[in-house]
Amino acid sequence: MKLIICAVLVACAPTVLAAQTRFSVRVSDTTGIAIPYAVIEANPGGRRVADSLGLAAFDLPARVSSVTVQVRRIGFLPSSSVLSADGRVHDIRLSPVARELSAVVISDRRNNLLVTRGFYDRIERVRRGAYTGEFIMPEDLERLSPGTVSRALSESRYVRIGRSGARQLAVLLGRGGCGYTILVDGSRVQGTLEENATGNTSIDSRGTRRRNERDTSIEEFVNGLEIAAIEVYPSAATAPSEIQSRAMGGRGACGIIAIWTGR
Repeated sequence: MKLIICAVLVACAPTVLAAQTRFSVRVSDTTGIAIPYAVIEANPGGRRVADSLGLAAFDLPARVSSVTVQVRRIGFLPSSSVLSADGRVHDIRLSPVARELSAVVISDRRNNLLVTRGFYDRIERVRRGAYTGEFIMPEDLERLSPGTVSRALSESRYVRIGRSGARQLAVLLGRGGCGYTILVDGSRVQGTLEENATGNTSIDSRGTRRRNERDTSIEEFVNGLEIAAIEVYPSAATAPSEIQSRAMGGRGACGIIAIWTGR
């Protein structure tokens, strides 16, 4: 009996080890300098944000032989390529957009602000499973060109856009129609439409509620084109402590949205 068990374990071991293969990329500019925090979409593999050294790794099924990779970073031309899933670290080089364009200078400043505000650090912590949340990246916003906050959040899996009053002002709703607590550049915005949204009583079947004139729509407070990035946490319990502490006094059980601008 012992011999049979050992034989089964030995036979199975190579299969377990071969179940996945590691696929890695390193993103740099045309001179070889690492580009941190690039957005990398691998098919198969999903979406990753490169670390501060421009590195990102994916665990793929062992049967995959090639991966289609798209890379985006503000200030650089996007890249698309098909790479071999052979376990090597693949170098992807991005060409910079002409530096004289004022929009590129503004984007660089915004990216630096996101680093100092811990935005990319929280992405990595969520990826490791420490918290639950999603991130609207500068690269996403560049693609969406949002004129409003609701447009910037149009692809969010955690946010439903309700409408309030005759002007149909946007209300950012979470599970059960509960309104999010909203932070802008780390400070809680008070007196928002979201603070009075309670799902069953505040929003009707069309997603519309009567507006208290003292309430503020976040779209009256932040222009979509000002936004540098957004973090969405469906509950305060799933948010990092530094985000929770800034949302104190809000309706954290309904979730927290942290909007970062280039101000």
